[in-house]
Amino acid sequence: TVRIWDAETGDEVMTLFGHNKNVEALALSPDGKRIVSGSFITAKLWDANTGTELMTLPSNDVLAVAFSPDGRTIAGGDGNDVILWESGSRQAKNGSDQRVEYTQEAMN
Repeated sequence: TVRIWDAETGDEVMTLFGHNKNVEALALSPDGKRIVSGSFITAKLWDANTGTELMTLPSNDVLAVAFSPDGRTIAGGDGNDVILWESGSRQAKNGSDQRVEYTQEAMN
């Protein structure tokens, strides 16, 4: 579970449900429109305004996540390996066989 609070009021704005394991990492896209969360087994991409899950990025343990400065690439890592996911590809950017399901709109 990921909880989002308003920084000015301290009020909880939304809760993101979808991970089956503890969430270990979180990042906000540079444009503020998307959130990526990482847990054991998966990373998930969310719409930051609605809380809608946009896609699941299958992986091993995801203990760190980050967006590239242009927001087009997401990096996830477990301390030993890094996986890069990029818009326009149905496969992890590093050539692994871990498939990524998403729509083009999710990455824009």
